[in-house]
Amino acid sequence: MARPVPRVLVQVTSRTVPFLLVEQAFAIASRSSEAAQDDLAAAILAEIGGEDRFDTALERSSESLDELADEALTEHRGGKTQPLDPNTR
Repeated sequence: MARPVPRVLVQVTSRTVPFLLVEQAFAIASRSSEAAQDDLAAAILAEIGGEDRFDTALERSSESLDELADEALTEHRGGKTQPLDPNTR
């Protein structure tokens, strides 16, 4: 699921313009050493890959989660559940 991209306002010469946060981050990173840029790029790619793997796993497990939810609701409606007390373990 795509998240909205944050925007910030940046002072450019005498006027303020919208600027994507990612563009601002890349502009700052471009002033770093090549090694630091490589580290940052690797971290970004790992984060994106992790999100993709999570989304894929969630999509694959959707049917199982639906079945478990239906089972839980059936048990609840059948009086087979008890209220949880957050003060007990």
